[in-house]
Amino acid sequence: DIAALEPMMRPYWVDHGLSLEEIGAVITSGRLIATIAGAAAGGLFTTRYGIFTGLWVLGMFQAFSGLVYWGAAASGSTKPFIIGAAYFESFAAGLGTSAYLAFLMSVCEKRFAATQFAVLSALLAITRWVAGDLSGELAERLGYANYFLLTFFMGLPAFALIPRLSRLTRS
Repeated sequence: DIAALEPMMRPYWVDHGLSLEEIGAVITSGRLIATIAGAAAGGLFTTRYGIFTGLWVLGMFQAFSGLVYWGAAASGSTKPFIIGAAYFESFAAGLGTSAYLAFLMSVCEKRFAATQFAVLSALLAITRWVAGDLSGELAERLGYANYFLLTFFMGLPAFALIPRLSRLTRS
């Protein structure tokens, strides 16, 4: 789950030898470009294949971010692998977010769309806050590799909801 993965990325980068200059110049700038590219690709995919296919496929890419970070942490955390994991996570976050935002807009009633979208977005923010609050302690207890693996498994229950949401919104 991205909400759990993200709070531990920067500590992981620092703990595994990336300088502040590398984080600022390479990772942060590159991640911005990767996120925008992912959002554009995700928007095209969702437009072509539909919101629920987008939630499945693009959401799976987003969930795999935890596995990519797990691979980086389990393999000895070389700088190229860490940077590649950061770029993949950002691209995947853009992919998944585009499908998620399309879904949110599809369930909002037009005349209340702004309010409903704000409330639904705030609910998402609460999950990020809770995950962020617990992430440091969990990563310390489990180690980075096991923590990142856990984030992958944390994202899987959401896929059980997609068929139900699909039926509810089409009713």
